[in-house]
Amino acid sequence: MSVRRVVPNVQPAALPESREFYTLLGFEEVMNLGWVMTQASPSTPTAQINFMTSDETAPVAPT
Repeated sequence: MSVRRVVPNVQPAALPESREFYTLLGFEEVMNLGWVMTQASPSTPTAQINFMTSDETAPVAPT
């Protein structure tokens, strides 16, 4: 078995600013549920980063 992808989870203070910054680096938004957003490289889709805030409906905060 080999590692095919590692996706870091980041808890930003400001989600819109994080989206803008990583867009400048060439990432595209590929998922957005409001409390969690994933951006990926269009040329290498396995290069991804998750941005997590809090889900108001969840019993615990994601970490």
